[in-house]
Amino acid sequence: MLLLSSLGIKKLIITGITTDICVLFTANDAYMRGFELYVPADCVAAVRDEHTKATLQFIERVLKASTKRSDKIRFDRL
Repeated sequence: MLLLSSLGIKKLIITGITTDICVLFTANDAYMRGFELYVPADCVAAVRDEHTKATLQFIERVLKASTKRSDKIRFDRL
């Protein structure tokens, strides 16, 4: 994350598997370092769908991240 900051990066799109572990902790780390976060709901997965749903709600509420689907993100405006 230090490299990203030194390059002037301010926004991150986080994707991956194990939404409730790996994605959550990566997003939390980025949030604590002041990045604006996007975690597209259709680009993450967990062992159970309900884990993904609950974690995305948490990420949106606590980490102030956008969790809309990737086809709804205006990449040209990031």
